[in-house]
Amino acid sequence: DDALCRLEEADIGDDEKSTLAGTRSFINNFLSRKRVCSLSLLVYRLIMESNYLHYCQSLPTGERRRSLANIKKLYTLVQKFEERNIFSTLADFIAYIREIGNQEVVESEARLSEENAVHIMSIHKAKGLEFPVVFVSDIRENTFPT
Repeated sequence: DDALCRLEEADIGDDEKSTLAGTRSFINNFLSRKRVCSLSLLVYRLIMESNYLHYCQSLPTGERRRSLANIKKLYTLVQKFEERNIFSTLADFIAYIREIGNQEVVESEARLSEENAVHIMSIHKAKGLEFPVVFVSDIRENTFPT
């Protein structure tokens, strides 16, 4: 925030200053809405108005699917957080995300539901899932694959 405020002092070209000034304006506009919008609407608008969704849609197929699935996962996380914390704010959600990060819980990327895809996973990850064909490698008599 401080860096964007001291934009005029920066030793960068006019094009970069213009881009950063636009970014500062976007952030200030976004933050001014945080008191009048629900958290989920605020995140939705951020995704849409920042053109991040458009950027993700322009990625190559695999990256695009993964990015769009992660956007959906983020939005679902926001909605669930909002349901549990009715009067939640952006600051509350950021604190929640930081808390998760401090617990060193590794949040997996969103799962893709691709029907024509090969899924490679451990037996433990596959527990409870169903697939039409399953290959189990390293099979030996009287041993369990590791």
